[in-house]
Amino acid sequence: MPTLNFRKTLPYRALAAAACSFIISLATFSLPTLAAKNPIAPYQANYLAYSKGFTLKLERQLEQQAGDQWQLSNITQVLFSQIKERSTFTLSDGKLQPLSYQYDNPLSRKKNSSLQFDPTANTVQELTSKSAPLILATASYDQLSFQMQLRLDFINQAEPFTKKSYQLVDGDDLKHYQVEVLVEETINIAAGSFKAIKLKQYRPGKDKYTLIWLAKDWQYFILRLQRFKEGSSDSNIELQNAIIDGKPISSI
Repeated sequence: MPTLNFRKTLPYRALAAAACSFIISLATFSLPTLAAKNPIAPYQANYLAYSKGFTLKLERQLEQQAGDQWQLSNITQVLFSQIKERSTFTLSDGKLQPLSYQYDNPLSRKKNSSLQFDPTANTVQELTSKSAPLILATASYDQLSFQMQLRLDFINQAEPFTKKSYQLVDGDDLKHYQVEVLVEETINIAAGSFKAIKLKQYRPGKDKYTLIWLAKDWQYFILRLQRFKEGSSDSNIELQNAIIDGKPISSI
């Protein structure tokens, strides 16, 4: 039975991770009941991921916990196993602070990760290794909370978003990504037809990048991710359906 190195084949890091949410003017939400305090709403979503001949089911959920704490989680069915990914963070006044991140892949345990953020000391530590905590001189995010901060940056933008840098924690490393707006267009996917913002996420000097499509009228919800390596697409994630703030996502 083949073993799929999921973390390399699926563009989580531009879901980097990433990936997210964005653009040129504030969208008119299709969610009028949202409280002003929280510009994002809880959701449940189902995606299909295609990579190297595999088709995988990905379930994603954002839920609000006590107070201003939130949790974003992924569960992906791979063969007869589940790959689980979870991020907890606080959200206040449009700013996100990661608290913890967990990645558990039974098919490739060397890729597992458990990050613990210390907002007071401005550090983060990879608990699966014996390395010392990393000092965070600037705002930093794990693979999932990164996507949420992207959404917040576009939802709360005071001026047009064209390009921005983000720092991500990847195990014992800090990595810098660029996200830039390419174009607005209509995209047709399994979940329907949507007005979308098309983005490019990449690390300067690297031959990998990810294209990201976000639903302009649905809190810049992630519609599709397509990762490229050496000029060719090697994986794709596409939304099948979603319930946002209790309402099914609907197309134009």
